[in-house]
Amino acid sequence: IIGSDKQYIIFVNSMSRDRALEVLSHELIHLFQSERRKLQKRSTYLIWEGDTILNPNEIEYGDRPWEKEAFLFGRHLEKEIREQLVK
Repeated sequence: IIGSDKQYIIFVNSMSRDRALEVLSHELIHLFQSERRKLQKRSTYLIWEGDTILNPNEIEYGDRPWEKEAFLFGRHLEKEIREQLVK
């Protein structure tokens, strides 16, 4: 995801449509987290739900709470997108 001021680009080229929908859904959840200030990324640390995490890369990817949430809600969003837009 790149962008600012509520204008973003999520690149999903070079992947299948199914994978693109999966990635798009997941990344849209991260955008939602950021817009709600639930997830705030800084240059060397991040803030998740008000807690400062100084070394986020030291947390296993699958154990990161913002990723767990993105995978959970991303699957729900992907299902809705498929039902509404991909018939």
